[in-house]
Amino acid sequence: MKHLSRIMVAGMLMLLIAALVVPVAAQDEPAAASGAPLILPNFGADPATFNPILSNDGTSSAIISRIFPSFIGLDDDTGFWAPGADQALVTDWTVSDDNLVYTFTLRDDMVWSDGTPVTSADVQYFWDAVQDPTVNLSGSFVDLRDKIASVESPDAHTVVVTFNNPDCNAIDSAGILQVVPAHYYSQIFPERSDMNDSERKPEPAGYGGAVELPQLPSR
Repeated sequence: MKHLSRIMVAGMLMLLIAALVVPVAAQDEPAAASGAPLILPNFGADPATFNPILSNDGTSSAIISRIFPSFIGLDDDTGFWAPGADQALVTDWTVSDDNLVYTFTLRDDMVWSDGTPVTSADVQYFWDAVQDPTVNLSGSFVDLRDKIASVESPDAHTVVVTFNNPDCNAIDSAGILQVVPAHYYSQIFPERSDMNDSERKPEPAGYGGAVELPQLPSR
């Protein structure tokens, strides 16, 4: 028993030493260079679509979130919706006295990868697709039909969302709204129902940096 106890104590000491060594080794590693490529491996299924309107799987959503801007962004420190968040379209919003109408002010310096400005029309296109019964929507977008009465774009940098009822989660619902390149989608999908065709994903027209998604050779 004494021999076994000594082995157990020695083992615990080795684990303790290993725990102390790991942080030191981690400190010795050089920090990643600013602007270095970030590789996020995918161990699940292949993406089903690059169309935010049709996306209902995690792999597609993970890629789409890096191609398209968000409507409302999250604060990096708090994790709550915040006006003017990085990579998001909304800079500010106001709420009517009856808590039904939310007026969102949009950035005026965002452009799509082809140089076309990102405007309220890109949010309006998404909402019109949500309202179109011929489009195969994911469940979360279908739920918006019951919560939101209308989405209007009175000018290029304003979106007005009217809810059916006052809702403490209204910003959560508005945050689900997507921003898609309306000028591009309206050309490749003459009828919105055309986007249901799985052969037309479409090729991504994104915001910001590179959007090329090369396929690695299989092993």
